[in-house]
Amino acid sequence: MRWFKFQRTHPIVITVHDIAYIRFPYLLNKSRQIYKKYILNSSIKKADIIIADSHSTKRDIVEFFNVDEKKIKVVHLGVESRFRPISNVEDYRTRNNLPSKMILNIGTLEPRKNVVALIKAFKKLQERGFKDYVLVIAGEKGWLYKRIFEEIKSSGVEQSIRLLGVVRDEDLPLLYNCTDLFVYPSLYEGFGLPPLEAMACGIPVITSNTSSLPEVVGNAGIMVGPDDVNSLCEAMHNVLKDKELWHHMSKKGLERAKLFSWEETARKVLEIYDLAIAKNNH
Repeated sequence: MRWFKFQRTHPIVITVHDIAYIRFPYLLNKSRQIYKKYILNSSIKKADIIIADSHSTKRDIVEFFNVDEKKIKVVHLGVESRFRPISNVEDYRTRNNLPSKMILNIGTLEPRKNVVALIKAFKKLQERGFKDYVLVIAGEKGWLYKRIFEEIKSSGVEQSIRLLGVVRDEDLPLLYNCTDLFVYPSLYEGFGLPPLEAMACGIPVITSNTSSLPEVVGNAGIMVGPDDVNSLCEAMHNVLKDKELWHHMSKKGLERAKLFSWEETARKVLEIYDLAIAKNNH
């Protein structure tokens, strides 16, 4: 195969959402690892400017690719206005046979989302008397999803766990508004939209204290170590038993979510592209 070199006439700007394939290679299948490794490595080397979704991802790029941090611009993602408090969700709840008291998790069913730890924490919560709550898990089956199913079956609380599968995008705001608490103990996120969407709907959030999640949640949610099942259970217990804390977190989450908008994201990305073009013209 012959390779031809073309002279570059335009600047190259790329966006890197995360480098999960490097941080947690055992959590991705081999084909995804290989694709991401070669495509991303090549793109980063050629890029004039790199956009990262978070400061966490920026640090990862600097660490693993030895890139000058001045070459990387951080632009947070946004949340759509349709994610907001909705008072009347009972029709949706009834049509989808959702419980009146529920704890929600949304994401692909794969090891990186750490759903197994959530199931273990939920079991402990049930043992502490919160037997009227149902853990609702929404998302498509991903890499090594069977481990999650096995954990549910062996948990002893299978009757209190509901798997929704893929939820239509237009139904997500309704689903968030049906829940009492959103729990997202992910091991690693380049940004992490679900916690932001939950906060925008006025739902208290418990998430991990790792990667980009502290940037997203700030002081509006509760953060615990992703492997600390006891602390995760304790956090859920505290929010569900304390209505004052629940309302405080709901209010803080709504305020926090206002800091993230797709309009602002678009404005910053456009500025970066203008900068790249201006540099190329000199």
